[in-house]
Amino acid sequence: LELSDNRISGGLNLLLSSPKLTHLNLSGNKIKDLDTLQPL
Repeated sequence: LELSDNRISGGLNLLLSSPKLTHLNLSGNKIKDLDTLQPL
């Protein structure tokens, strides 16, 4: 899933309902700390 440069800063818990997701690109977003990635 290509989500680079989309100003994402949270809400990643919504991706938990996508069990077949194998690739996730979040580069260039506004994620400030690794705790934001915890739901994944």
